[in-house]
Amino acid sequence: MATQMPTQSRSSSRTISRQEDFKASLRSNRQGAVWAQLALTTLVILGGLVLPGATQTAQAQSSSANAANAKPARVRWTPQPERGNARGTLSGGRRGSDTVACGPSRDDTSLKLLVPQGVESLVTTQAQPTLAWQVITQQPVAMELIVSDVNQAMPLFTQRLVVDETDVVEVKLPPTAALSPGIQYRWTVIAQCPTGQKAEIYARSFIRQVSGESLGEQLSATSLTGQLASDQAIAYANRGVWYDAMAQLLALPEQVSQGQPADLLAELLEQANVTVP
Repeated sequence: MATQMPTQSRSSSRTISRQEDFKASLRSNRQGAVWAQLALTTLVILGGLVLPGATQTAQAQSSSANAANAKPARVRWTPQPERGNARGTLSGGRRGSDTVACGPSRDDTSLKLLVPQGVESLVTTQAQPTLAWQVITQQPVAMELIVSDVNQAMPLFTQRLVVDETDVVEVKLPPTAALSPGIQYRWTVIAQCPTGQKAEIYARSFIRQVSGESLGEQLSATSLTGQLASDQAIAYANRGVWYDAMAQLLALPEQVSQGQPADLLAELLEQANVTVP
């Protein structure tokens, strides 16, 4: 009996040891299962939160889909009669004339101011606005731009230039010719005819800087930082500010191709009944 006791003791110790190992393993497995269950539950609750890389990929795909489905920009000319009327556009000395030309031939030089045919909304928010017109010519033509206060005899600004080919001409007034709010100005373009039945042709329109309502500040307050020129043009057109809408569109090089308006610029001119050859 005495010789069997140590044997039984060692066997019992090994048995107890195995039981303890089994229990420890069982506890470890149970803890692992609990953690796995918690992780799975968290994923379900969060709606399938996955690795950051996958999230970024999904966001990029969503942005691409939104960009593909985005509607193209459209401009809508909305005159505002309450801002007052100009005296109208005069071409070649005749009210209501569309395009003035040196002669009846299609090859004769012609001139067209890029302004609406109506008398509303010939306004700007800028003291130094951009004035624009289209010239169609087969050879160089000398021109002169004259800007005047309608109540003053002396011109506010004059500039001579030569146009070599069909083009859309833009002139931004310098600081020395800044407009004063509320005063009506007349701007005239005179072209010397290189050929044709006339020695010269001219067209003129009017412009007034709006005051009081500070449209420029309103647009800045409602626009996103770094807003594209096309978006600003659309905003100005919607508010009936012709010259500012035109200036923003002309700032986009793709809007003029070989002297011909294109895209948003052509759409704006069409809505304002501006017929360009």
